[in-house]
Amino acid sequence: MNYEHELNELRNRKQRLRANHDRLSSDENRLKACLKEVSQQIEVMIGAVNEWVRITQIAYFHLKEGSARSKLVDVRLLDGREGTVDIDSLAKIEKLWPNVFFRAGRGLLIQQLAIKDQYKEGNDYIVQLLGIDQEQLKVPAEAYDRLLKIREEWALVNER
Repeated sequence: MNYEHELNELRNRKQRLRANHDRLSSDENRLKACLKEVSQQIEVMIGAVNEWVRITQIAYFHLKEGSARSKLVDVRLLDGREGTVDIDSLAKIEKLWPNVFFRAGRGLLIQQLAIKDQYKEGNDYIVQLLGIDQEQLKVPAEAYDRLLKIREEWALVNER
């Protein structure tokens, strides 16, 4: 009887260890994918000059009025400069860097590492960015809630 009890305890412990290992492996894969994405660069046209910019220097990608016709996506850098990239949709950017950018509405992709804070002000949902301007963007409520969930998931990964 005693040995059966010990054997059951060992089996349960083995299952818990296996579950923890699987969870840590998935976290490790996610972190590796994020590291790979943030180390990449993209060519940005700033005025008449093309410049290679690291993904971590980007605050957000957005679409301006009429930019869909020109097949260019606008980009705002953390240092306050604006430019365009030769990519014709936010969906393509989102596909290139799915772990780094957050869709905050139809015409806006925010880089998650550029977010300083998020809060509700009256009926508005605000995301405050890092950078020179400390820009504050209004986002839809559902985007705000998704961002909260993403940040909570990352907090759990950090605790492990």
